[in-house]
Amino acid sequence: MDKLVGKKQLWQEATRPNALFLSTAIQLNNQQLQPVFEWFSDTLHVAGFGRWLPSFSVELCKQEEARGEIVSFLRAADIAIDDIELEKEKFDIDALPDDMPNLVKDEIARKLKDKSIVNVKTVHILDSGKKVFFDLEDESDGTQKIFALAGPWLDTLEHGYVLIIDELHDNLHPLIVRFLVKMFNNLETNPRNAQLIFTTHDTSILDQKVFRRDQIWFCEKNESRSTVLFPLTDVMPRKKVENLERGYLSGRYGALPYVRRIKTVMGC
Repeated sequence: MDKLVGKKQLWQEATRPNALFLSTAIQLNNQQLQPVFEWFSDTLHVAGFGRWLPSFSVELCKQEEARGEIVSFLRAADIAIDDIELEKEKFDIDALPDDMPNLVKDEIARKLKDKSIVNVKTVHILDSGKKVFFDLEDESDGTQKIFALAGPWLDTLEHGYVLIIDELHDNLHPLIVRFLVKMFNNLETNPRNAQLIFTTHDTSILDQKVFRRDQIWFCEKNESRSTVLFPLTDVMPRKKVENLERGYLSGRYGALPYVRRIKTVMGC
């Protein structure tokens, strides 16, 4: 703060209790903090909160080259999809569920009036050469998630962004999680030093062949039930030798849930 130049007192006084100092300073034309603001707005991308939406991947599929890259990404993850096709159709309010409240229907109809809806079709080619089409929503949850991830993943690697994802392991096989993570650890697939920050409960990823020790952090509740974040290096596991998954599950590193006996929970 002391190294900032300009009207610091004005920025502080103008920052509302529910606003950030950084955004307030930018609104008041602070040039010194502009690169910091742009890093957060342009480089840091957050994905995976709530339902995985495929919208970004769908947008990329509108470009032939990008669609080919996404299909290659899916096949590299052992997803047996040979192509992606997009179908446009006009919005039809009658296609909405019958039990949807009328107020919600009216609002959706207002926003989508005279607009087209894009349906994603996955293409599977049989040995006979025949093409079989599926709606994306008819594919498995894991396939839908991989498709939704494909766009942000490739875009992050291409531009050197920082991607934050919650619960990366959901609906994905542990080996596919490794495949995704290793793309960030490979100079060929990550020439711009993009970064991945993710949370997971998949302990099989705790592997020194995948991560350096300083790349792994744990979350643990303290006595006041606050969450404490600490690095694996605090417990000093042996470099390249120690089995991290076994060490974690045995309680050596902490950050384990306290699971009570079922009789205790039921008051027996």
